[in-house]
Amino acid sequence: MEILLEPTSNKLMVASDTLIDFQIKFSISIGETVTHWFTLIALSALRRSDNENMLSLMNLILRSILTDLQETLRWNNEVLKLKNFKKDESKSSQVIQTRKIKMDDPNITMEDYIRLEEEKTRRRSKVYNWETATYAAWCPIASPSTEVRYQESCACFFNGALHWVVVGTYRNRGPRYILTFDLTTHAYGTIFLPKPNWETRQLTIIDGYLAVIPLRDWTQSPDGKENSIWILKDSGKCWHAVYDFGQFKPRWNHLVRGAKSVLHLTTNGHMLLYIGNRLPNFSEGDTHGVYNPETGTWVPSMIMRFQDSQHIDMQTYVETLELLDTEPNCVGPNGKRKFDEIGW
Repeated sequence: MEILLEPTSNKLMVASDTLIDFQIKFSISIGETVTHWFTLIALSALRRSDNENMLSLMNLILRSILTDLQETLRWNNEVLKLKNFKKDESKSSQVIQTRKIKMDDPNITMEDYIRLEEEKTRRRSKVYNWETATYAAWCPIASPSTEVRYQESCACFFNGALHWVVVGTYRNRGPRYILTFDLTTHAYGTIFLPKPNWETRQLTIIDGYLAVIPLRDWTQSPDGKENSIWILKDSGKCWHAVYDFGQFKPRWNHLVRGAKSVLHLTTNGHMLLYIGNRLPNFSEGDTHGVYNPETGTWVPSMIMRFQDSQHIDMQTYVETLELLDTEPNCVGPNGKRKFDEIGW
């Protein structure tokens, strides 16, 4: 079987700033024509338009397409022959030798960068092994057996597992529950939420316990009981309401919401929370408050509204940030450190 390469264009067609598309038609000797669309995420390495970069990208695209065709036509033992395309064996061996190269490698080549970006676009639900720190460490995982319609919260890592507040099959208002995924066993699990849980959308960690924050309007919860923060105790068997915001009653008639999320736990046990609208002793524009669990009092946060900023949020991914590397000359002429030249 003989395949002839017939590019539909002699250059890449850039559809937008984020996608790069290239179309090639393959004419098989029996008269059948196969069209292959090759799509990549836009790469910063392709900012240049010199011939060397373009040729390297073309070679990589053609090799990828050839691999796909060989997989499709594996049942046919005939050798696939490509005309008008000379395979660069040195570059092929280089790609094989750098299969485990990482994206942050300072010596990464453009071809390796493109290959890794292509691999990322083909991944779906997979788990990455941080100990080996190689792309070959990704392994696929199965989908949960329970149907999930919506994911209401970001993933919260607790006791070796990821936790999400998700919505089941009953429209978009419930039932809500916590979906868990153990990173060691790759097993899914479920945790029931305390009732009422129609508006539970936030997970956090408080004092070493998994905690949830329901979001209920003050008008729908006049006693404030539905605005409490709950923590999961007794080895994950029982929910306990620990922080009750019921004493904070609105002094006006329009809608006021309770705490939306815990952004930060201070060293003295206070909580920085995001509130939907201002509370009684808050000024206009104060949407963040510090809550003292011992006294049950609120004070406006020192976080000011930044210019041109409509929303402030925080997600904890690491406990501390450390200086990883510095440039040799980080001191300016005036003796002050030039922070823009420091790598974090």
